[in-house]
Amino acid sequence: MRADNCGRIKQGQRKTHLARGRVMYNSIIEARKILASILLFALTGTLATDSMLGRSANGRRDQAGDASHMRELVTRLPAGALIEVRLVNSEKVHGHLGRVTSEGFAMKPQDPSASERFMAFIDVKSVKTIQSTRGRVAGLIIAGVLVAVVVVALATYLKFRHNEGA
Repeated sequence: MRADNCGRIKQGQRKTHLARGRVMYNSIIEARKILASILLFALTGTLATDSMLGRSANGRRDQAGDASHMRELVTRLPAGALIEVRLVNSEKVHGHLGRVTSEGFAMKPQDPSASERFMAFIDVKSVKTIQSTRGRVAGLIIAGVLVAVVVVALATYLKFRHNEGA
């Protein structure tokens, strides 16, 4: 679009300017309709999936389903594994997995003074394994030392080589 010195659109260009504006407005409206349709399908899909999985409208599964799901997860874990357990009452406990029964499992908290604690599957919201960071930190320290040694050796070599040429 061209504008004269006053910043106004010339008379002949007004119709094309308005037509372009209408086209832009219509394309924005179409894009909004398409986006609304996509969101509608996404929401109905998640509601259908939740109902098929036995979840209620608030996103929680029934307690019997949760208990059997937790029993499956915990029985797959090796004895003594370091785990984090989130309970239904929002409490979070870290410790090592102990014996597993049909009603729940025992857990030895990381605190040495604490005693073994029994967790019922019905009370458990989630269980996940925790990877120990000791080996990772030691590996990173060793890698850092090796990189430093290589850099110092390379710098020494280049300095001697540069001095030989002078």
